[in-house]
Parts: sequence; C-alpha cells; structure tokens
Amino acid sequence: MVNWVALQRPLLHGLMKMAGVRPYTVELEPGTSMNFWVPNETLDKPKKGQKPTVKASPTKPVVVLVHGFAAEGIVTWQFQIGALSKKYSVYVPDLLFFGGSATDKADRSPTLQAECLAAGLRKLGVERCTVVGFSYGGMVGFKLAELYPDMVRALVVSGSILAMTCSVSDETMERLGCGSSSELLLPSSVKGLKNLLSIAAHKKLYFPDRLHKDFLEVMFTNRKEREELLEGLVIDTKDPTIPKFPQRIHLLWGENDQIFQQELAHNMKEQLGENATFEGIKKAERVKDRAYKLSHNCLYRAENPGPEAQIKFQTGSEIFGSESRVDQVDHGPYAGHYPPTRGYYDTFSRKVVSENNDFSLSLYSLGRANTDWPPPTIIATIMAKRSKAQIQTEISQNPSISPKIPFRPRKILKLSNTPTTKPLTSSSSTLPKTLNPLTSQSEVDLALQHLRSSDPNLTALIDSYSPPSSFDSGRPFLSLARSILYQQLATKAAQSIYTRFISLCGGEESVVADVVASLSAQQL
Repeated sequence: MVNWVALQRPLLHGLMKMAGVRPYTVELEPGTSMNFWVPNETLDKPKKGQKPTVKASPTKPVVVLVHGFAAEGIVTWQFQIGALSKKYSVYVPDLLFFGGSATDKADRSPTLQAECLAAGLRKLGVERCTVVGFSYGGMVGFKLAELYPDMVRALVVSGSILAMTCSVSDETMERLGCGSSSELLLPSSVKGLKNLLSIAAHKKLYFPDRLHKDFLEVMFTNRKEREELLEGLVIDTKDPTIPKFPQRIHLLWGENDQIFQQELAHNMKEQLGENATFEGIKKAERVKDRAYKLSHNCLYRAENPGPEAQIKFQTGSEIFGSESRVDQVDHGPYAGHYPPTRGYYDTFSRKVVSENNDFSLSLYSLGRANTDWPPPTIIATIMAKRSKAQIQTEISQNPSISPKIPFRPRKILKLSNTPTTKPLTSSSSTLPKTLNPLTSQSEVDLALQHLRSSDPNLTALIDSYSPPSSFDSGRPFLSLARSILYQQLATKAAQSIYTRFISLCGGEESVVADVVASLSAQQL
C-alpha cells in the first residue's frame, strides 16, 4: 500500500532544489556522517555517476536551522528555505539518527551532536553563522554556542531549555500524564501521535488515521537510537551550571506551551543575563500561528542589542544583523515608502500546522513573503496617484523596462477592400458591444471566402463539405468555420493595433519612453 507521506518526499526534495538548496552528506570520520541541505552555489555540478563536491564557501550571511525531535530538518523548515535562500546562505542539518545521519559511536549526548554539527559546517566552509534551534535543536544550539563561540554569532531558541534535569523531566511527564519522554516524543500508535499533536498544537487538528500511520512509519525511524538520545538528554544535577554566553540570545515562546511552560523561559532569561531577550506569543503552544513581523524581530534582536532592536520590519528593521536591510526606495511607485510584501498582507490570517515551534512557524511567513511586488490592487492604487512625468522618469530610470516593443508581427494581410469602420465616439467608460454570431447566409459565404484566401490549406477541407444553407449550431463544419474565423480576426486586430501604435510614435525607432508618455489618452 502506498505511503502518502513517503510519496510526497521526492516532491518536497525537488521543490527544495528549486528553492536553492541541495542535499550533501559530509563524512566526518569513519563511521560518522551527517546530512546537510546546503546552498546550490557552494557545490559543483558533478558528472554523471559522481558525487558533488564543495567548491566554495558561502558568500552571504549564514543561517543554520536546527530541527526538533519529531521530524528531520527539511520537513521542519520547508516553509522558510525558499525565501531565506534568496539573500542568505541557508544550511539545514539532519542531526545524528535523523534523515540519514548516523554514527557508530556510543555517545548520545547533545555535546556529540554539537561537535558533529560544527565539524560538518567547517567542512562546508562555514566559519560564522546564526543558529536557530527548536526543541531538541535548541539544546544542541545552546551546546554549539557554548563550545564554539567564534562560530556562533547569535542564537534564537524556541521551545527548549539549557539542560533537561531529572526534576524538570519528572515534573513535565507527570503533568502531561506520560510515563517517559520517549512515550511522548516517540509514539508507536495513532493514539500516541494524536496525543502528541494535541499537546503541540493550539487548535485541535484532524487528519485521517491513514495519514497518522504513514507519518509514524516514515518519520519515527531509528527508534532505539532516538530513545538513547532522549535518555542522554537527562542529567542528574538539580541546578546545572549556566555557561557565560557572549552571543546575543533571543527566546521566543508560546504562552500556552504545555511541554516547557513559559515560567521556565522567564527563569532561563534571568539566568542567561542581559544578553538574552524574551518574547511571548499569545494563543500559541509549540505550534506558531502568529504574524510575519515576529520572524524578523526575533533574529534582529538576537544579534543587535539596545532599543533599536525593537524596530519592526514595517519601519525598515535589519534582518540577520547589518548585512541586509529593508530600506526606503527613492524612485518608482514606492518612492518614499517601504516596499510591501505578500507576507505582510496575508500571514496575519494564515494558519499553519506542523511539528514546528513558535519561532520556526513565525519564519513560515518568510517562506510566503515575496518582496518583489504587492497585490495588483495595491499597485493600481499607488500608480493612480503618479503623474505622467513621474511615470516617465520611473521608466527611464529602470533598466529592466525595455524601451522597445518586444515583438515584430508577421506581414499584415488586408481583410477586404472595404473601408474601415468609423471609430467609436462613445465615452471610454462604455463597454464594447459583443459581436453577433454568424446567422445569415451572406455572413457564412464571407467567412468561407476569407478562410480560402487566408490559408490555402483550408481549401480542400472547405470543398469536402457542402456549405450549410442556414445557421445551425449543431453543424460541426459551421462551428469550425466560426472558430477559425474569430481566431483570424483576433490576430489581424492585434496586428492592426500594433501598426497604428508604431505610426503614432513615428516609426519603430521612435518607440521610446518619452514619446510614449507624450501620447494623449485619446490617441492611445
């Protein structure tokens, strides 16, 4: 029987390659390898039958997205990669025993995960990065920032804590009614998976049991090793030592997070000191359904201290530090404004459900954002306020707009010797009348005559049928004749409009921005 979750994986991988990332396995040492999704431009194009090799270090700011415990990296971060990869080098690792990464070592601690992640990033040419970690990935992120402060520039964590102590683990499992963390995070039945989703999501989710079974089969592999990973998280120390992190750390939390309640986040912020910032999201648990601006602020606050870090995206806040900035534009339809995005308009009402955390789904809006153009209605409203001179200036300043008409029609054939009809004298607001269908014998004869003269290949077809004596919508020949005639008329009309436009401009060489802008509305 087809596994629907497995069936969509090749499609997801294809979409990610189109978005700018490709899978690459790094051999760290004999017996240990880690899979990454890396920027296309950092790998060469291998010959058939050969594996790609790393050809270059990233040239854009690096963001490393570290997944949680219930899904591999590409599934967790699929909504963010497309938008982030346009301006940033995005690396998505699969931690050991997820997504093809594995080791023959007996160690199952977050320290080993962090060491392997750092070694893999260095082999890929990454020297400095911003790390975003969710849940289990947040614990690995903390350990990575502690062990490699020169590599980790800043850290964003959601739904995670510094260390899982016995007291925190016991209290959490008792409150949730689970015997162990593996019972909660590694469900073996549809009932267990539904329980996990009900705890993770703010709103109840409905999926057929078939999809739950498929998800269990595909996403919860390497159960023995993952159980050992969960056991390796728990430490006996009641009050673990808090490292002194030099990096900026931003904590993003759902106010209704049932696994790690918000009180733990507040305590952790106090322990981390002044370099840490906190942001809570209302009506959110471990699955986020809030607004676009949070995704920008959390990373900006993680890297930039002071009150300026509170600036929202709508007012031009920086993203990923000082390397990128959304500035006002000084020409074009957005002059004096910040260019709107699709994400700005639609993500407030967009609801998403996945195993992601509050922050990772706040980055979902980045995957939806398109910073090139807003909705057409916004463009029309802005352009209606622009004068002709301003539009002419914008056209001349924008090199992407060609000053020439991009096509040349075929030789124009005159339809008949009769003079053209008089132009319409009604106002421009009057809608054009719909052409009457072919209803009389004379119209049919004219249509057939035109078809014979315009395309000799139709002559044999016309002669093989006897023309109808009157209009009959059920006759296939008449329907064919009408269809072809209308297509011919549409082509001739387009060519005629083009010819007249060229004539108004004074020839093809005169079709430039200033000449077009000088034409009156009546002429056009």
